[in-house]
Amino acid sequence: MKAVNLWKKSIPAFTLLFTLFTWRQIVLLTMDNFLRANIEYEETILTFGIYYLSIALFIIISSVSFERINEGFHIYLWAILAMISSATLLFGVNETETKIFYLLLAGASIGTGISPCLAYFAENTSTENRGRNGAKIFFLTSLTFVGLAMVADVLKQNFMLFAFFWTLSSLIFALIFSVKKKAAERSKVSLRSVISNKQFLLFFIPWVMFCFVDAFEAPILQHFVAENFGNNFINSLLLIETSITAFAILMAGFLIDYYGRRRILLYGFVILGIAHAIVGIAPWSIFSWYLYALVDGLALGIFIVAFVFTLWGDLSPRGAEKKYYAIGSLPFFVIVYIQKIIAPYILKIPISAAFSFASFFLFLAVWPLFNAPETLPEKKIKERELKTYVEKAKKVREKYD
Repeated sequence: MKAVNLWKKSIPAFTLLFTLFTWRQIVLLTMDNFLRANIEYEETILTFGIYYLSIALFIIISSVSFERINEGFHIYLWAILAMISSATLLFGVNETETKIFYLLLAGASIGTGISPCLAYFAENTSTENRGRNGAKIFFLTSLTFVGLAMVADVLKQNFMLFAFFWTLSSLIFALIFSVKKKAAERSKVSLRSVISNKQFLLFFIPWVMFCFVDAFEAPILQHFVAENFGNNFINSLLLIETSITAFAILMAGFLIDYYGRRRILLYGFVILGIAHAIVGIAPWSIFSWYLYALVDGLALGIFIVAFVFTLWGDLSPRGAEKKYYAIGSLPFFVIVYIQKIIAPYILKIPISAAFSFASFFLFLAVWPLFNAPETLPEKKIKERELKTYVEKAKKVREKYD
């Protein structure tokens, strides 16, 4: 009965995050359509700048504003902003002002919704199953990405009509389930106190380092591989990495809930650092690139589940989840935009130097994790280890009886 009740409580959080992440993918597909006709550097920077800076700005605004209003307000607001942004493109997609307005509202909707929806997810999951539930959400969401791309290609201009009703469904769902939290239940935690929290920083610093390395290595990798091995090889590497990441997401959810977050993250950073070091030493070896795609996919799956869904909810006091998720989600959006700005310039860095430098930073990220606390209760880890030991002992006894 308890498991059934927990599942019922998690359904609204699952649906809200599923809709939010698919909405983000819809926006990325629309932005890609904007840039097909004109891929000038200045227009690319403007397009991504409006979108990513709007997200970052509204993440901060959402986390510090409306303190006396229930959390459901932000969940309703992000869906309303998403609907308005979709509607704008139905009335003049070729107008520059319309595109800017769309990007501003789309970024505002994601920035407004991401930390409240993740906080709602954390409040309605336990520490012991947060990794698995987050993994299931993101895995099922990622399965829709190819389908959304096909829908966008078929519907063309009507794709925005689809987006409008897609986000409308999230708003209706939030209203039906009355997604909210009373202001009296909140812990009074400021953004400054989150940033100065030592335990938070010991996980946040490795997360920033990974975002930095992953974002800045991507243009160098694509440029080098395209020049030396061809675009077909890039596509095969992406296919391998995407497939491994999907598998790793599900695997990571169970591993971090069983063995703990800290241990699995340490393994992820170490193997990723080794993969970068191998590519830095032997960049002209096809084997090194296949190994890199395999390991990067595994590490990415681990980091998505741990850093996006799990850790900030583990570390935050009850009622302060929104601020922890707000600060935790900022590095990704800010660093991705910085990457777009400097991408043409970092291509001049030799591949061996770039990946050796990345390997150094990844190994450096391990140090804070050695000092970080385990956020999964030690009692649960020992209970599971004892259960595994007892089961093995029973099998040995049965073997000799």
